[in-house]
This record gives sequence, structure tokens and C-alpha cells, in this order.
Amino acid sequence: MRGCGNMGAPMARPSSKPIYSPVPARVMGAENLTALDLRVLMAIGYHDRLGANGAGCFASPKRLAQLTGSHVNSVARSITALSALGIISVKPHPMDGRQRVYKVIYTEFDAEYAKQQNANRGGYRSSPDIANASVNENPGSVTENRQIGNRDFENIVQDQRLAEEHILEDKNKINTSREAGSGGDNSSVLAMLSMIERMMERRKDIAPYHSYLRSAATLPGSTGKRAELLLARGGQRGAA
Repeated sequence: MRGCGNMGAPMARPSSKPIYSPVPARVMGAENLTALDLRVLMAIGYHDRLGANGAGCFASPKRLAQLTGSHVNSVARSITALSALGIISVKPHPMDGRQRVYKVIYTEFDAEYAKQQNANRGGYRSSPDIANASVNENPGSVTENRQIGNRDFENIVQDQRLAEEHILEDKNKINTSREAGSGGDNSSVLAMLSMIERMMERRKDIAPYHSYLRSAATLPGSTGKRAELLLARGGQRGAA
């Protein structure tokens, strides 16, 4: 005799795979990100991870607004901020230019951030500039690992249209304080400059950091001068 609680209806099997949203490690120190920025990043990471064939997140700002319980215009601003900081990529859909594809970017700074924290355990101040650095060197999407997650997610990504493209703000409108801090304690900026200098010593391309260095060069004192020197060295190497 079957149980009477559900009148014999078969019980749904619980998923054996965890459902979660991965976030790059460097974001832990991104003090300039708002709570909504983080929620939007989680929503994009969730879609990106569970999307089929590593295609990324196709959800529109309207769908992301539903998931995060916020206004679509606010979501668009967060998308622009996350993209400007190199935390996500935003590209046109290859089959439909009216749609956008979002992918979470993972870089060497995710490992560097954790190492930096371990090396400075005694009263270390978090480094939002390391976390916010726009890095394009060898980025990878979490969806490259196709062994994790499940494909049930595909059923919820039906709203793929970008209905209001005009709500995406120009990246140039992002306050430069998101890149190089806005006064006060410059310890995080100095940490970022040290990392860029080490990259130069290893003869790595620092072109993706020129925008950051230009912003840091506007800071007063030795911090700004150091950024100017690094920018000049980087320009000379590029010309060579």
C-alpha cells in the first residue's frame, strides 16, 4: 500500500549535485562593489556555471533583476561596473546581436589575492584595488569545466532579449575611484603597483593596467609619482 500523504504520487528525487554560484576570489577584497553588484555577479555566475556547453549567461537584465529583486536599471549599472572592473565580460550573442552574453572572468589575481592575505596576516588591510583590477591576461570562464552542475537550469533562461540596450551606461562614466581609490590610505594602491611592477620584471604585458596606472598617477605624493614611472616604463617597453 502506498503512502496516503501524496496519494501515490512519486516523490521527486533530490538533486545529487550542489547548486551554487562561484565568485572570483579577488572579489572578496572589492570594497567598492555594492551589495547589488555582488548579487548581480552571483546571478551571472549561477547562469554561467550551469549554462550548456560553456556558452555563458544569456539572461537579460530583466531576468537578472527578477533574480536579485531589484530594478532593471540598477542591474544594468551593476553590469557596467562589473564589466569595467574586468570581473565579467559582456559580448554580443553570436547568433543575435540584440542579446548579450555574460561570463565571469577568473585571473591570476584570484590566487595572488589569497597569497597576499596570507603574507600579511598581521593587521592586513584589504586591497580593493587588487580585487578590482581589470585583468585580461588568460581569462577563463567557469563553464570551461563541463563536469560540474546540471542542465536543468536551461529551462529558466527563456527571457533572452535585451529589451533596453540604452540603459547600459558608458564604461567611461564609471568613477575612477573604483579603479585607484579616492584618497585616504593608499596602502592598497601601493600593493597593486607592486604587483604590476613584478609583472614587468617577469616581462609580462601590462597594457591592460594602463587605465589603472593613469588613475593612480593622479594621486598626490610618492604614490602618484610611482604610478607615473610605471606607466612610462610600460609605454617604453610597448614601443620597443
